[in-house]
Amino acid sequence: MRVINEYVRSRATIDVHAAAIKAATPGGEAAITATFCDPAGAGVNDVTGTSAIRELRSLGMKVRYRRSGILEGVELIRRAIRAGDGKRRLVISPRCERLIEAMRCYHYPDSKGGGNSEMPLKDGVYDHPIDALRYFFVNYMRSKKFTSRYY
Repeated sequence: MRVINEYVRSRATIDVHAAAIKAATPGGEAAITATFCDPAGAGVNDVTGTSAIRELRSLGMKVRYRRSGILEGVELIRRAIRAGDGKRRLVISPRCERLIEAMRCYHYPDSKGGGNSEMPLKDGVYDHPIDALRYFFVNYMRSKKFTSRYY
């Protein structure tokens, strides 16, 4: 897997995000095979009466999503960073500064605090780029069965 670019922006409407993603895609809009997103985007907004996913689809984007647990996605990222055979299957371009920073700073709560130390800290900064990467892996790997083992 190669992450070749990133798009990070807040406080913009869905159509602005869609236009920016399409414009940044090598080969143009036709080259977009699928867009993977947060399953929460399927929720209907009580003000607009629609959902982010429905709006993206109306703008011609092929959106896929699947509900999953945080740990499932984190485990898929871990496997891509360093698989059991020692190979790396995830390469991130140096131009993806926010994702690289998030990968370096993503962390777990102090176990002394009494929280669930297996769940990453949702800090509102570093978790968002990691969440986007999780959504990719969970959806891309959807045909592969995920198992957890405890020893």
